[in-house]
Amino acid sequence: MADRKQSMISIRRYAILGVLCCVAVFGFYQYTDMVNKAPTMEHVFGDTKVAFKEVFNTRVSPKAVNSLAKPMRTYHSSAWEQWWLDNIEKQEKSKTICESIISHEHTREFLNATASKRYEDWLYFDDHTHDGIWFNIKSGKFSGSMEGRPPAFCPEGVPCDKLLLEPPITKTEFDPAIFSWFETKYENGVVTRDYIEPLVGHLRHPMACRLQPGQPWLVDRTYIVPPPAHMLKPGAKAHYYDAGASLWCSGAGGGSLCFFTKLWEDNGITFDRIRAWDGGASVREAEKSYPAAWKPKIKFSSSLVSTSADQPDAFVPLLIKTETKKDDYVLFKLDIDHGDTEIAIVNYMMDDSNDMLDWIDEFVWEQHCNNYIMAANWADHTTDMSKTIADSYQYFLKLRQRGMRAHSYV
Repeated sequence: MADRKQSMISIRRYAILGVLCCVAVFGFYQYTDMVNKAPTMEHVFGDTKVAFKEVFNTRVSPKAVNSLAKPMRTYHSSAWEQWWLDNIEKQEKSKTICESIISHEHTREFLNATASKRYEDWLYFDDHTHDGIWFNIKSGKFSGSMEGRPPAFCPEGVPCDKLLLEPPITKTEFDPAIFSWFETKYENGVVTRDYIEPLVGHLRHPMACRLQPGQPWLVDRTYIVPPPAHMLKPGAKAHYYDAGASLWCSGAGGGSLCFFTKLWEDNGITFDRIRAWDGGASVREAEKSYPAAWKPKIKFSSSLVSTSADQPDAFVPLLIKTETKKDDYVLFKLDIDHGDTEIAIVNYMMDDSNDMLDWIDEFVWEQHCNNYIMAANWADHTTDMSKTIADSYQYFLKLRQRGMRAHSYV
């Protein structure tokens, strides 16, 4: 009897073990099938792109996006940018960059997309710093206005009482054939797309090649596409570091502080804190130029930034790591008119031995390279003659490919 009872227990044990094995095998095949059917990079960023169209072209709330963990971020060059990446060395060698950018089919569409306002064939460009520009998309004529107000003389054929106009297109209608973009895929399948201006021409405004006397495009910044508001995570701070800040709204090339604070605020990001450096301005001059509402947020240093981590109080990358959190939004603008210093800072940021790129969301830089178009406008001591325009393309491309919104500046 005892043997029979023991035998029954053994049978039950083997039956239970058999069931568990079946469940395990079934689970394994289910998992294998799920893995084989899981979206690959080809599925996500290739043929099924159309399926995500509504997500790409719809405003996504910061809370909805940033509540999702472990996003996969990929940079995509537009067709226009890719043409320039493939041809910039040839264009630079033959010195035909300007001829190519002015005549390219996408230049007109780019101007339409980045204009502040329009009236029939007239486009108005306002970067909040320089005199506004009225440009006729058909004739190529332009005229200026003071500080964005209606011009004292109206462009020919434009009624002065019809100058307050709506932007030509909305920010969600950028053409991916022209504008490059970052695609971010979250674990729950949500995909977002944030656009950025393409790397084209000599990395300034496409019309900045029109360097005849009195032309207004040289320092115009309306080509810069600002970030979407959801890049500032809920509860995080927005920081702005400006090396080469000049005064609030004036200085070489025009004040950067008033430009970035205004444009970023218009797009949903208001800076909580700003650090600025400029060896050519005193603390008193700088603080006097700041609007009252911004003064408590700005710390200005009348000194030069350092290229060495051995000087942590003047080395901007280390200051960023010391003063911010990784979840914060950080804009870093570098334009100190000294090629060697700038490239040393950028090379440090791109060094794989540190995680500096994880701390900076947006990087703005005027690289003073061997640029035949800009040579007459740059002093010799500011230029790094060992770097070409094609080299500059590669710096910005690699920064973008590593997830950073990197912009060439004026």
